Amino acid sequence: MTHSKSSTIIEASILFGVLFLPGYLSQNSAVDFGMFEDPLFHYGYLIQSLPQIALLVYLFSLKSPEWRKVYGLTTIGWRNVTAGVAVCAVFWLFLLTLGLVLSPSGTQEAGLRWRMDDPRMIPLVLITSILTGYREELFFRSYLIRTLSSLGTDVRLTVALSSVLFGLGHIYQGVTPFLLTTAFGMVMAAVYLKRGNIHETAIGHALYNASVIVLGLIAG
Repeated sequence: MTHSKSSTIIEASILFGVLFLPGYLSQNSAVDFGMFEDPLFHYGYLIQSLPQIALLVYLFSLKSPEWRKVYGLTTIGWRNVTAGVAVCAVFWLFLLTLGLVLSPSGTQEAGLRWRMDDPRMIPLVLITSILTGYREELFFRSYLIRTLSSLGTDVRLTVALSSVLFGLGHIYQGVTPFLLTTAFGMVMAAVYLKRGNIHETAIGHALYNASVIVLGLIAG
């Protein structure tokens, strides 16, 4: 293994350890599914996420003169927004199909336990969802897929590794949420590799997260 490959692996490991591992380790099955009702949660997430997103974008800018194209951060347009809506629709179609197979309790386990009772929180939920979409897509799709590919890793293994790491963020909820999130990760990786634009997966990711939470308000 060359020094360059070693450095790349170390960098990726440190980034994952700083951005995601603490959150993974601190979560448990007793998580508060109503935390989106708390404005302090949203403000804290904003303060935490913006520097992390800025760090990833800054690292991208150091890696290639054409970093915007390489990492899929080209100018966003309405076509990208429409594609993001389509990604969200695919997620819901998959989830609704899954709901026909699973029992109601299994569907809740898959991720429909989030709830919100105060409609005044919707703007904050949207902001938090957008931040989550870009933070996670920039790392798991833009950064991790391109980084692993630069090491000569087969694209199928690259997609699998990045998606499993992404899915582990929900392992505390059980096997079904882990498998579902991993599957979503594979879909977003496929879209990203096909379209080469991270805005589309980030928007789809954000819309899905926001719709799950707002659905709790409507259902309630």
